Amino acid sequence: MDLNTLRAFVVLAEEEHMTRAAERLHLTQPAISNKLKRLEAELSHPLFHRTPKGLTLTEAGEIFLVYAQEAIHTVEKGEEALQALGGLLRGKLSVGAGATATHYLLPALVGGFHADYPGVQMFIKEQGSQTTLEDVLEGKLDLGIVTLPRDGHVERRFHQQLLIRDWVKDELVLYLPRNHVLMTQQTFRWEDLQDERMVLFEAGSAVRDMIDTQLKKTNTTPHVVMELRSIEASKKMVEQGIGGAFLSRYAMDEEHVLHCEDASLTRQLAIIHKKNRIMSPAVKTFLGYMLASKGPEE
Repeated sequence: MDLNTLRAFVVLAEEEHMTRAAERLHLTQPAISNKLKRLEAELSHPLFHRTPKGLTLTEAGEIFLVYAQEAIHTVEKGEEALQALGGLLRGKLSVGAGATATHYLLPALVGGFHADYPGVQMFIKEQGSQTTLEDVLEGKLDLGIVTLPRDGHVERRFHQQLLIRDWVKDELVLYLPRNHVLMTQQTFRWEDLQDERMVLFEAGSAVRDMIDTQLKKTNTTPHVVMELRSIEASKKMVEQGIGGAFLSRYAMDEEHVLHCEDASLTRQLAIIHKKNRIMSPAVKTFLGYMLASKGPEE
């Protein structure tokens, strides 16, 4: 039983005449007659009384007409919904990302996308790279923004199941209290941080791993006085003279930070999505927004 047959039946019920129904449907009379015969055979009930003046519904026809009309209406509404989805009049989109992306890289993109497609429901979740990797892999999120390891190597299971696209290069710069002696310089060396009071990101985060790796390489041991998750909280602690912090260049005013002279902390932010997950029009369009942007300065 196909939709065209149901539509032919409904038109026959409305016109009560084979010729008029055929004209309305732009079909031949034999074609309409064959559709009706197949439908009645499938339902095992006659749907019309054939009279010299035309057609009238049988009791079975009157009962089935209600359901045929509902079925056609439901399918048409479904078609409208899909057209709306394709035209981004509606849809859903979920993205996971770390603090730098959610605070400084995504807001303008999300704002522009929402202005263009207000009917799309967006869900943004701030979390670490490892959790984002897991959530995208499990299908809990459509897209993720993660920090790639310094060597670019991702766990094999992730690499096999995820598409990984380089997005934004970021540098972690050193932010120090204004009266700190190093602020008279334009750069710093890792050895300068020996025994310095530092406010660092929580242990286990991708950014903290980068920092700890470089500290170990240079045999530098600062005095870690705080471990925080929030970029803004770290900035406020530095401004209160608690200690120095490594923060994304996107979060800082260039005039108030130091760049590393001997080994800068740079990281690659990447966009990830699952290989075998079909992208909705909303996800595909937002991904296009992201790939067209390489940071707030653009």
